[in-house]
Order: sequence, then C-alpha cells, then structure tokens
Amino acid sequence: MNGIDISAMTFDEINIKAVDNLINILKDKEIHGSTTSSGYIVGNTKAVCFQDTPLYAITQNVEHERQRREKISMRSYAIVGLAFYF
Repeated sequence: MNGIDISAMTFDEINIKAVDNLINILKDKEIHGSTTSSGYIVGNTKAVCFQDTPLYAITQNVEHERQRREKISMRSYAIVGLAFYF
C-alpha cells in the first residue's frame, strides 16, 4: 500500500479521503499498517495508530479549532472516527 501525497489536496479533499479510508476499513474489515515510506513510522515494522479519547477531550479540540478558525480562517484538522458508547 503506497502513501498518499496530500500536499496538493484541499482541506475538504483530505477530509473526504479520510472518510473514504474509514469506510473502506469497515467494509474490508482490514487495516493496513504504515511503513517508513508511507507514513511517520520509524523502523521496519508496519504500525497503525489508535486513539482512545474521552468525549470531553474531543469537544475541547473541536471548540479550540472553531476559535482558531475565527482568528486566522484556516483549518488545521478535522475529526474523523467512530464513537462507541457502552
């Protein structure tokens, strides 16, 4: 699996790609690890990053991003993922 060069993509195109990747993971039931050539991995072993985040932390990040956009009118990231409630 090759890495994707997002340097020429718009923020919206990057977000669409992120959602497409998530949908493919769910459909294929498979996650492909990144390597040093396709991601920010050091060493010879492929890796996948997962993040377990409390809901309040996500809301803090969303609010911080909203305030940042009001000041400099530039988006730094968007949240794409799944939430499981037990």
